[in-house]
Amino acid sequence: MIALPEQLLFNTGIPVYLWTLTNRKTADLKGKVVLINAQDASQKMRQPVGDKRRYIAPDQAAEIVHQYANALEIARDPQHPKFAKIQVLGSEEFLYRKIVIDRPLRLRYELSEERLARLSDSRAFRNVNDPDGLLDALRPLVGSDWKTKAKAFTALRSAALEKGHIWPTGIAFEKAVRIALGVRDAEGELQEDKGKVEADPEQRSFAELSLGENPDEHLRREVLPDAPDAWIDHTKTRTGCEISPAHFFVPEVDGPHAFFRQYARAETARTSQNAGDGDGVVSHLRAQDLHVVDSAVELPNLTETGLALTPCGSGDLVGRPGNWRLLPHSFGEAVTTMFVLHPLPKRGRALCEWLNSRKDDAPVPSIRDLMNLRVPVGLIEDEEIDGLLNDVQSGRRKLRSATSEVLPNVFTRTEANLSRLKNEIRSAAYEARLIGDLVRPLEDPILRAEWSYPFGTCQTW
Repeated sequence: MIALPEQLLFNTGIPVYLWTLTNRKTADLKGKVVLINAQDASQKMRQPVGDKRRYIAPDQAAEIVHQYANALEIARDPQHPKFAKIQVLGSEEFLYRKIVIDRPLRLRYELSEERLARLSDSRAFRNVNDPDGLLDALRPLVGSDWKTKAKAFTALRSAALEKGHIWPTGIAFEKAVRIALGVRDAEGELQEDKGKVEADPEQRSFAELSLGENPDEHLRREVLPDAPDAWIDHTKTRTGCEISPAHFFVPEVDGPHAFFRQYARAETARTSQNAGDGDGVVSHLRAQDLHVVDSAVELPNLTETGLALTPCGSGDLVGRPGNWRLLPHSFGEAVTTMFVLHPLPKRGRALCEWLNSRKDDAPVPSIRDLMNLRVPVGLIEDEEIDGLLNDVQSGRRKLRSATSEVLPNVFTRTEANLSRLKNEIRSAAYEARLIGDLVRPLEDPILRAEWSYPFGTCQTW
């Protein structure tokens, strides 16, 4: 497989991957896949045609063919100039398992006006004899709360019989009552179906593992520390094949590299907690708040419902491709729709900086691809680098805080007099020119190099 440059096709600018398939492989290539990274093998066209802006020159095409023909030899020679462009991997390295991780459904039962209305709107309730009468019989129980299903159904049945109504039976009606009155609660009653623990579909999560990774070991290492009651539903395990962009990795820094997953664990727990559920409020960390707030108490409360949310807290790496932040140690707890990673101690700052250096046009489509990224060991494991990055990231926050209120929108002021408003705009323009003079040294690479001497670098042309 050959990774070719982007902008080669007329109707799309996406990169091209060329597959070469054959059933006549030589003995030394059987069971292997040759990967060639030729993403820089192109020339810019003088005149674009549609989305096509680049082409592969004849000498570049010949070089790609040469690399393919000599892939095994190049892959065995670390000193070869094209060594970083070639990988020869076993076929099994492209296979993966998709596993389903379940947690038990735990419920308590409560009857409120809202839940009673939900029950009365269900088809099973509308099909009973005299649904309005049954509804009136249950209304005195509004405000009641039961720890178990048996206690809830006993109270409901007694209320119905007391008013002369027969309590309906049947699976459909029982299910309607449970859906309407059941409240998910970590301390609630464990739900069972035909003697088996019932899984909670709202807490179900998925994980994609390489074929060589033991699913039970993954569960023990990655899931059970946070969710000790979780299990794998092996009947839903599926096997797939994927060629990830990470397989075409080319080192950008000298020295050994390791997989990202060696330094951080992905949070796999999910919750569909709705606004107002539970006894307290839930802080919602949104993308627009990520680099603005330093504590969960500053976040808005969760107002949307039905979101697939991930818990996050102090010291976690939170974000999306190209936009990450290591949450402060005093941040507290919140929920978010973004990725959440738990880095090893004194590894979070370097991992965050490395993730934010990834190109915006090369997003990570899944958490599995993220964990398969390769990072430079010499930078991630250096505690001095961790301390230096703490200074860098602290300086960024101070700079952002110091400039956040500078030069606000002039039309947001409360001044109603047109003449005075014009004077305020003139004053803001003068302030802007003054600020321009103050920051001009920051735009001068020579001055910046002098400030950071002897550690700074300056390049001139």
